[in-house]
Amino acid sequence: MTNTSNNHQINMEKIKRELRLYFSPDAVEAIEKASDFDDPECLESLSDLINTQKAKMPSKTTVAEWLKKPVTETDWDINQLMARGTTFIIAGNVGIGKSWESMHLAFQFRRGGFWHGLQCRKLMPIYISLEFTEQQMQKRIIKLANIYPSITDINILADKDTNYRLNNKEGKNNLFKLLRSYNQKFDVIILDPLALFVEGEIQKVNWNGTIEPVLNEIKKEFGCSIIFNHNLRKRIQIYGHSDDMFAPDRLKGASDIIDRADSIVLLISETQPRKDETGKSKRVEITKWIHATKTRDAERELKPHRILWDPDKVMFVPEDGQGWVPQQI
Repeated sequence: MTNTSNNHQINMEKIKRELRLYFSPDAVEAIEKASDFDDPECLESLSDLINTQKAKMPSKTTVAEWLKKPVTETDWDINQLMARGTTFIIAGNVGIGKSWESMHLAFQFRRGGFWHGLQCRKLMPIYISLEFTEQQMQKRIIKLANIYPSITDINILADKDTNYRLNNKEGKNNLFKLLRSYNQKFDVIILDPLALFVEGEIQKVNWNGTIEPVLNEIKKEFGCSIIFNHNLRKRIQIYGHSDDMFAPDRLKGASDIIDRADSIVLLISETQPRKDETGKSKRVEITKWIHATKTRDAERELKPHRILWDPDKVMFVPEDGQGWVPQQI
């Protein structure tokens, strides 16, 4: 046997061995049937195929090798809260003020300002509401324009009639057509509320199979982050300074869908028992809290803080005047 044929035999055996390592038995059988292992060019093509498959495999590295890797810093859209290209949910009871919060956040993005004490990257957002009429939205925009007079180029849409449901073919196509029609790049897309962008009962939706792929398509095409407002099914209240007032079970009533978000902020009412004029006891709201219940990739913990409604600014402001002060973990 010549050196050339010997090398070919060794290479062929290596290719067949690696096919079995990186492909399923059915895939290996199909590849072998379609391949001429005596052809050097075929072996070269199979080698490229194997290398492509290898690149998809998780890397197996020792601690020493991890330490050699360059450190990649998180690219924050909201410092320590929302990383670029992620999904962020603002959740809370119906009517608590989530829409005002997310609308103010849109303006803070545009100006590169602060949201509850955290620096926002200067970005171009679009806000799409499926629950407000044009008249209701116009009243809100007039108030916001008085607060942010220099910011007039944010796109805000109120549309209660069009289907934009992500797990519906027509709805998905309508949303993509809408976003493309602006002929500009959006860095942040705010969708309000989550339930109206989903077809069917929200708790029964196959998020991984139907919603997540569409969100990934949106992020890939526009290079954006996505923010949802989410109404909790059951009202969440906290009762007067209990030790577990911010325990995870306080999120009960939220759809399992919020577990798929990269970051979650929860607006919560705190109540205490009070007696009315008849002497009957009832629970009365005494304050509200904002709580970052999930912050993926954050290097610091964001402590819950009390918020007050400012009727002049139509927004919540931190009771202590600071907001989130990141705490070292």
